[in-house]
Amino acid sequence: MLTLISPQKQAESEILELIQTKLLKNYGRDDMMKCIPVLWTELNRLKSRVESIVNSLSNKTVQNEKVIEFKKQLVSNKSLKAYFAEH
Repeated sequence: MLTLISPQKQAESEILELIQTKLLKNYGRDDMMKCIPVLWTELNRLKSRVESIVNSLSNKTVQNEKVIEFKKQLVSNKSLKAYFAEH
């Protein structure tokens, strides 16, 4: 079975159990995997892409991106434009 939520919390665990119960009721145990078609090759590609992105990110990279975003916000701030225009 493919689980897309983490059953770490009680609420999530209850939701997972409800979904499992409904699927079993509607499809039966033998047809469980037939109810949701999964393209495993696409899923593996997605996993590889996510791992690649996570590996490429470092604290310094994230910090640099935050600084760039902050600078963009400063430049586009209307209040600051008015202040600098006056002074």
